[in-house]
Order: sequence, then C-alpha cells, then structure tokens
Amino acid sequence: MKKELAEAAEAAELSWRQMREGVGSVTISQDIANRLSIIPGNPEVVQMTLEPKDEVSVEPGAMCYMSPGVMMETSLGDDGLFGAVQRVLSGEPFFINTFVNQARGVGILGLAAPNAYDKIVPINLMKTGSMLCARDAYLCSL
Repeated sequence: MKKELAEAAEAAELSWRQMREGVGSVTISQDIANRLSIIPGNPEVVQMTLEPKDEVSVEPGAMCYMSPGVMMETSLGDDGLFGAVQRVLSGEPFFINTFVNQARGVGILGLAAPNAYDKIVPINLMKTGSMLCARDAYLCSL
C-alpha cells in the first residue's frame, strides 16, 4: 500500500512539474490538457473551458468565477443519501456541486485550491487507477 501511494505521489509530482515546464503531462490526455490552465498564485486557480453540456463535479467552496451560461447544481451525488453520509463520516462534504455549461458556446469555470499554498495537479484516473488521497485533496473531476 505504501509503495502504491509513493508511486501515485511520484506520478502526480512529475505531472505537476511537466505542466509547469510546458512539456505536457503523462497523466492527463491532450484534450483535457488543452482545456485547462493553472494560474499560479496563492491560492492557485485552475481555469477550464467547458464545451456545451459539459459537467464538472466540484468541491463545495472552490468556485472563483464562471461565465454566463454555466449553471451550478447541488445534489447528494451519484450515490444518494448513503454516499453522502459516507462522505460526511470520512470528513468530506455532504453535498456535491456540479457545474454544467448550458450555453450554446464555450463556457469558462475558475476553481481555487482550498488553502493558500496548495498546488493543483491534474491526474487522469483512467491511466493511474484509483487513488487514496488526504482530506481536502480533491478539487474537481471533469
């Protein structure tokens, strides 16, 4: 288990370094990389472009800005009440926010890291598999 976590952390650090250096990322697809930009600062902000009907699940309190046509929906998540209770027991929020681009054109959504010195690292879970992360490590999923 420790080896898997160390490998996942190493892959995330490599991805972060490559994104910063403009080399590209081994962990996210080129399509997603073209739609994301990480704005450095305290806190870091990830700005993403959303095609019509795109949905992004977001940690509550992370939204900085959004373009007109991007709407927020709050729900218990895909797992319903049971999943929401499980999230609360593990220290995560009860509700999940989903932003949907309902405009006919491209929408923009800006999300901030929860703490001033947190770093945003995009990871493609289709390539890395599931990850066990510390509390407040999740920001959004596209």
